[in-house]
Amino acid sequence: MYPAEYKTGGGFRIREMIIVAVLVLILVFVALPRWAKRDTVKDSAISFRNLQQWGIALNLYLIDNNQQLPQIGSKTLGSGDETGWYNVLPPYLSLQPLANIAGPERPQPRNASIWVDPSIEKKPPGAGTFFSYAMNRYLQPRVDRPSLRIFNVLDPGRVIFLGETSGYDPALYPETLEFRHPRSKTDPTLSAHVLFCDGHVERITETVLTRTRELPAGVETTHAVFWPPTSPVVEPDRYQEY
Repeated sequence: MYPAEYKTGGGFRIREMIIVAVLVLILVFVALPRWAKRDTVKDSAISFRNLQQWGIALNLYLIDNNQQLPQIGSKTLGSGDETGWYNVLPPYLSLQPLANIAGPERPQPRNASIWVDPSIEKKPPGAGTFFSYAMNRYLQPRVDRPSLRIFNVLDPGRVIFLGETSGYDPALYPETLEFRHPRSKTDPTLSAHVLFCDGHVERITETVLTRTRELPAGVETTHAVFWPPTSPVVEPDRYQEY
């Protein structure tokens, strides 16, 4: 028999309670990676669906605007910036233009909204309006000129329109596309979701991207992903303020 001081009021021995606590902790640590993986897969699926919604808005916008793609818009997101994609596309989804959303209520990491990829935990250093998605700058290489019309885009089904990013710029460049989602449950290769100019969404890896109109070695036409929409390629003006 154990002395009385080694028993709890309910009759359980202290040693037994310690063993149970240790077993519970072991089960928690074993289960945590599975929970994390499940959350990662869920976050990836949410971001994929967000881009699908933006694709619906894009197609409706093109119908109403003579097949003219929306413009990048300014970083300041002023209410007068009516042509930016973040202002002209949301109404097609019954959402407010981003410029009409008050500063503190604008998209933030971990917010549940079409603006936010939930896999982003916190903002990067900097200031301004946070973007989880941004528009391919090659579609409007000159800020003082309109974006292209969709029929001027070679291979709309292979040219990026929106891609996943994490910063304060509504324009997307090759180096600002982020690969933050595992490709599958069994393949840890990081991938990104992109919305193409024809309105469909795919998960891609960096190996299929090209900044020219030439295919990367070993990549088939049906798998290539192009930044530039035209040939010859017009490089974006990165030094003009917008």
